[in-house]
Amino acid sequence: MNIGRLLSFGLAFAFFTNLNAETKKVDMDARKRSIPILEKHIEQRADRVEVIVNDLSGLKDSEKSKQRVSQLKMTAMKGLAKSIGRYNAKRDALRQQILDARSGIPKEILERDAAVFDEHIAKRVGQILDLSKSFTQEKEVEKYEKVDGDDFYSVGLGWDDEIEQISEEWRQNRRDRVMDHKQRREVLEALNKSMESEEDQVNALQARLKRRDIVNLDRSLMQTELERHKGLLQVRKDQLKEFTNISKPETVEASPEDALDLQRSLNDAANDLRRDLDSVFALYSNLNRERQKLAALSKKVN
Repeated sequence: MNIGRLLSFGLAFAFFTNLNAETKKVDMDARKRSIPILEKHIEQRADRVEVIVNDLSGLKDSEKSKQRVSQLKMTAMKGLAKSIGRYNAKRDALRQQILDARSGIPKEILERDAAVFDEHIAKRVGQILDLSKSFTQEKEVEKYEKVDGDDFYSVGLGWDDEIEQISEEWRQNRRDRVMDHKQRREVLEALNKSMESEEDQVNALQARLKRRDIVNLDRSLMQTELERHKGLLQVRKDQLKEFTNISKPETVEASPEDALDLQRSLNDAANDLRRDLDSVFALYSNLNRERQKLAALSKKVN
């Protein structure tokens, strides 16, 4: 091979090597810029969920809407409960990623994500309790009311132009009582179940930490998880205690003229809630993929 061709080949190789490095650097810079954008989208979606929950918490049923508001609140509560399960699953996967150290994403970022998931779980539990507390409570209402009617004759009473019938206020009060008692039973059951689960986690981790064959990384993770579950157990106990002393909620009655449209609008809100929760998880998955690609690019460039 003559010197000229060798030199040309060397220059071409250097050019394409530098070009490849520059391309990787540009790609890495682009991915760095995409991460905060994805994080912002996640935050915006989470904010929309909070707005919907706040809107539902401020409403109550009227004699016209009957149980529509209460039913939508229960639908939202069930959706939030499902999201808690999904957040817990994501957090468990993160814990495994930290333990395996295979994703390439720095441990500090994964631990921060785990803390963010914990915050979301706590917020969702709080939103469920807020919705639960916003249900209209039972009150003393006269069952019968007198209404004008045709003159009629009653033995022993004589002629009367008033009759008694079950009042709509009493009927609505009964509907409110049924829905309030139903959701309270479900929430209390969920709180007690959560407390039992946290107690089981605490006991299991304490037992495992007594073993001598655990490596330092595992022991450190277990200790962190133990403190987390101890804290959650105390939080659940406090929430259960607070839940037994609920004051009258400050809610606005659905106006009669809006009662017919209320079902559709609240259904839309509940659907938005479910879609936004799905979007949060989809965006997080995209974010994590971008982080993994960024970590891989960083290794190649360095």
